Amino acid sequence: GLSGIGKTSVMRAYFNNIPPVIYHPDFDLFQVPYLHIETPSDGRSIKAMAHGIIRRLDQLIPDAHYLQLYGQSRKNADSLLHSAANLMHQHGVGILVADEIQNVANASRGDQILLTQLVAMSNELGVPILMVGTSKAQRIFSQDLRGARRAAGLRYWDRLSAEPMGTSGRSEFDEFLEGWWNLQWVQTPAPLTPAMRQAMFHYS
Repeated sequence: GLSGIGKTSVMRAYFNNIPPVIYHPDFDLFQVPYLHIETPSDGRSIKAMAHGIIRRLDQLIPDAHYLQLYGQSRKNADSLLHSAANLMHQHGVGILVADEIQNVANASRGDQILLTQLVAMSNELGVPILMVGTSKAQRIFSQDLRGARRAAGLRYWDRLSAEPMGTSGRSEFDEFLEGWWNLQWVQTPAPLTPAMRQAMFHYS
């Protein structure tokens, strides 16, 4: 979706309905229903991505010390990624949320192995990945057929349309605006005129 449209805010609001960690006393197990990480800014560092997963799990699990145990800088990328995958499996991660996925476009095409590694880890662990990014991410998924298959559930979040829909002659924006126009908390509510609709659409 568009930059600044509220992708991360909506995603966080949704996941706020789910506890970040569930403790199962019968198994002495901390389960992580969702894990939110940011894609490395260079778009290619597997080590940075694995480090991000380990760091986030370390923050969520009490007295885990995962960063101290697995996050040493001397470990190579494959070893660190293997540790991150093992920890995700150990804590039953339900979904991996990869935010700012458009950062993958910052790497040259030959260096765009981060996406491949993410998908491989998802397949191995059976953990779905929710990739969140700007419209720049669309170019990554359309580069080849494999990219298109990975993004089979691709949805683009754009501005609400002002174009009339169906037989009602009303647009998405009309329905949105009319839905909350009665909630004006002012002494003299303003009528919803065509000029006001146009102004609200323009400025929002």
